[in-house]
Amino acid sequence: MIKSEMKKRNWTFVLYDDSCAKDWEEYLISTGVPFAYAYHDKDKTEIGEPKKPHYHVVICFDGPITYHNVIENYINKVGAANGVVQPVGSVRGIVRYFCHKDNPDKYQYPEDIIQCRNGFDPSDYFCLTVTQQKAIKRKVTAYIRDNGIEEYADLIDTLMDSDEGDMYDIASQNTFFFTQYIKSKRNLKKQNNLKASIRNGWCFFMPGEICFLCPFLRKEVSTVANRIMGITVKIGKDTTKLQTGFLYNSKCRKNKKLYFINVS
Repeated sequence: MIKSEMKKRNWTFVLYDDSCAKDWEEYLISTGVPFAYAYHDKDKTEIGEPKKPHYHVVICFDGPITYHNVIENYINKVGAANGVVQPVGSVRGIVRYFCHKDNPDKYQYPEDIIQCRNGFDPSDYFCLTVTQQKAIKRKVTAYIRDNGIEEYADLIDTLMDSDEGDMYDIASQNTFFFTQYIKSKRNLKKQNNLKASIRNGWCFFMPGEICFLCPFLRKEVSTVANRIMGITVKIGKDTTKLQTGFLYNSKCRKNKKLYFINVS
């Protein structure tokens, strides 16, 4: 159930000739809000029976507007079917649905059935130019970076619930690119955290693991893959407590190959 305080920029609803206001189009024009509609009279049910002819309408505001406001000032005025209105995630998707562009199993309506009012331009929604796709791709990438997105699923869920329909389309159409970018950012974050841990205390490497000796805690805090061996680093701190620290790790005492690092 949609909450009355929900805010969205774009909304869609259905009208039937026998239940909608006779002057619904004139009323919407008088509001100045850009909108478009398409009349469907050739739709069929799953069993092949003709559906009742109806209008699909989409209205696009300059900014987010509450569900309550849409109901009171638009839906009730035009007599939308059952008083129902739905938020639109992708205007492009709705406009394409007007012609069933992405539903080959349904009747294919020509693009000229789409009627536009108050400056609504359907050509903006049928196909993104290469330049537009690149710009939106950069926008999604920046969104991942600025919001610390660490999972592709979180990206899709967030965009799906937003008004950024084009961003959702680009993200879903470039799964490999964004999955790899998110993975790379996640790994980079781990590396930076590791470097920070090294800078804040003693650490030593041995085959199969890396251990940290905190100056005060003296305990093992992390283990990583066996990648680092044979490192020679000058120790520049007081080493009088180094042996004591090692006694807290029984594995270290048994291993003959220890490589020490002290980072200040």
